[in-house]
Amino acid sequence: MFVKMNRDKKGQKKTPSSHNIKNDRSASLVSLDAVKNTQSRVSLAAIHSSDFSVKHFLETNGFNLDNVKNYVRVDDATIRGYLQKLSHRWKVWNRRWFVFDWRAGTLIYYKNNKEHGAAQVIPFRHIIAVSADSSSRSEPKFCLKTTQKTYLLMAPSYDVFRIWFDFLALVVEQKDK
Repeated sequence: MFVKMNRDKKGQKKTPSSHNIKNDRSASLVSLDAVKNTQSRVSLAAIHSSDFSVKHFLETNGFNLDNVKNYVRVDDATIRGYLQKLSHRWKVWNRRWFVFDWRAGTLIYYKNNKEHGAAQVIPFRHIIAVSADSSSRSEPKFCLKTTQKTYLLMAPSYDVFRIWFDFLALVVEQKDK
């Protein structure tokens, strides 16, 4: 998957934006690794603030939450929404409700959005890596590697993918600091 790298009037690269490039042949392409590295450097300074807000951070870093309000709920401490998770046993995609809780330091998923009876609780300290899945350019997928197992996840859109991917990448990068 690739994203569009915006350029200012002088041709200098600006903050990347999530974008479906199929209809824009003039886009300058960069890999998701480049996007992750650029955004994480900027983000790490902000996340150590005592009054850090997930919602405020996303809004001030160019995410339009109105575009994803049907898929993701964001507040000061959490990101909530459905992602598809590939089952290890049957190799089918299952829709699961995920809750990224910044203050609790956990990623939890449930069978539905009732948030009762967690299917899995993943402490941030167990998250080893997050990477974009390049096997399919048409679907926004990513791998989440933990100390226990690896999850293959798929978002309903690239904008939703970018929110989940960027925050999980921040968790990994913060651990390395």
